[in-house]
Amino acid sequence: MFAKINGENRRCKHDSTFTPGGVESEPMAADGKAYVGQSEEPVTSTFEITLLETNDLNLVDLKNLKDMSMDFVLDTGQVYRIADANWSEPPSISQGEVSLSGFGREAKKAL
Repeated sequence: MFAKINGENRRCKHDSTFTPGGVESEPMAADGKAYVGQSEEPVTSTFEITLLETNDLNLVDLKNLKDMSMDFVLDTGQVYRIADANWSEPPSISQGEVSLSGFGREAKKAL
């Protein structure tokens, strides 16, 4: 999987995760017995990705990004975009790997 962070392609490790968001549903019952419908709550898109440290990766610039565009290019070639993405915590680096996690609008398939 590749992540395109504000237009810059970055290779992700295979343990990276991307959740496109959507709707979480719960069944509703009348008198605790009969199914009468469902309640729905929106679910935010989320991602947890790990990048390898490279010479051109600037952690200060990366941590300052807000309301960014995040594209996820899957191994199949499909591309999904999260608009208005933000970090859920500052990027961190350990043993040459950069950990990023964040959230944004519900992902859409990019053309």
